[in-house]
Amino acid sequence: MIEVTFPSSIVFYMMYMYNMMSFIESPVVLVYFLFIILSVLHLDYRVSLFTGIFAALMYAGITYYAYNHVSTKIYLTPAPSNTHYLRSLILILCGGAAAYVASDLKRRIKSTYDSQQARDEMELLFGQQVSKEVSKALIEEKGATKRLEATVMFVDIRNFTAFADTHTPDEVIDYQNKFIGPAIDIINQHQGVVFQILGDGLMACFGSPVENVLHADMAYQASLEIVSRTQRSVEDGTIPPTLIGIGLHSGEMVSGNIGNENRKQFSISGSPVIVASRIEQLNKKYGTQFLISGEVYQRITPGKRKIAFLGEEPLRGIGKPIELYQVDVIS
Repeated sequence: MIEVTFPSSIVFYMMYMYNMMSFIESPVVLVYFLFIILSVLHLDYRVSLFTGIFAALMYAGITYYAYNHVSTKIYLTPAPSNTHYLRSLILILCGGAAAYVASDLKRRIKSTYDSQQARDEMELLFGQQVSKEVSKALIEEKGATKRLEATVMFVDIRNFTAFADTHTPDEVIDYQNKFIGPAIDIINQHQGVVFQILGDGLMACFGSPVENVLHADMAYQASLEIVSRTQRSVEDGTIPPTLIGIGLHSGEMVSGNIGNENRKQFSISGSPVIVASRIEQLNKKYGTQFLISGEVYQRITPGKRKIAFLGEEPLRGIGKPIELYQVDVIS
């Protein structure tokens, strides 16, 4: 508010020095409006309103001084005219207008800030689970609960416990990173979402929460590439000899935020998740690396890969047996 006294001080000084009251009509008076406009930057309607009122009082004060204490009344009426009163009123109205703008601007800035903060929270929530494209879609949907047809992938490193038992923690972490890191990249490239990173593997989903009619094919191709990449990493010495198990199953599932305000996790749920996990475990029974269900087989394009039907396999807790297929991983 101190700045509002600036034009008043100039006018008062000029009148005092030259003893001429005509200075209350000088362009310096317009500086009041400049400071009223600048008060909007405080984003406080009270500051702007007070600035307008204070400017009006200051102008009224120097007008009173001009008509009562300055002797040389050049170009002015014998008494303050309606113009002077109106000018004070306009200053108050400008203060009111500035107060409205400050209030509206503050609301808009707060809305933008809250929106950005929500986006930041979503990005923090999803972390590095998804690719940039999928992350953008998830943020736009705000993590809403959705029910979609999708394909679940489970990947497991065989004999990981034995490896961890005979190596240092640093070696174990290095091994995990060299296997899981490329696997995550492959899943992201095929529009999948990594929902869990386990000590000896991971769980991913294709087609949920972002719908993708090619979810089974994407999961199938990603699985083949993970197997191929693992074989190359073993051959070039990046990781020690490694066998993996992969299980795929397709079906309807639900995705959304699970937890409370203190701890949330974006995840998927439904029987397809359980079935996919059980299928992956069946690799141990059959001595295989890549198994898929009949639901996946019906949705994919096998290409040159040989896929063998292993029969119907009953699963604990699942009402009916599933059709089980083995995918040849030898390229």
